[in-house]
Amino acid sequence: MAKKPNISNLSVDQLKQVITDAEKLISRKTKEEMTKARKAAEKAAKEHGFALDDIVGSSKAKTKSSKRRNTPLPPKYKNPDNPSENWSGRGRQPEWYKKAIEAGKPPKEMAL
Repeated sequence: MAKKPNISNLSVDQLKQVITDAEKLISRKTKEEMTKARKAAEKAAKEHGFALDDIVGSSKAKTKSSKRRNTPLPPKYKNPDNPSENWSGRGRQPEWYKKAIEAGKPPKEMAL
C-alpha cells in the first residue's frame, strides 16, 4: 500500500483543494470501473446469446413506479385567502395552511 501523505501541515484552503481533487478523482475512477464492469457484463451476456439490456432491462426505460411518482396529486385543500394556492394534503404543509390552522380554521373549511 502507498505511503500516506502528510497533510497535517496544509492550510484549510489547501485541504479543501485536496478534498475537491480527491472527489473528482473518485468520480472519474468510479465511472471508469463502471464502464469496465458494463463491458464485461455485455460480453458475458453476448456469450450466452443475449444483449445485456434484454437481461437487466434498458437503463433508459422508465418503470411504472417511477412514472407514478412524477404524477402530481390532485389538490385536497385550497387557501381561503388566495384560491390559486392549493395543497394535496401530502408532504410539507404550506405556510398558508399552517397559519390558517393556528388561527383556528378547521381543515374541513379549506377542503375542496
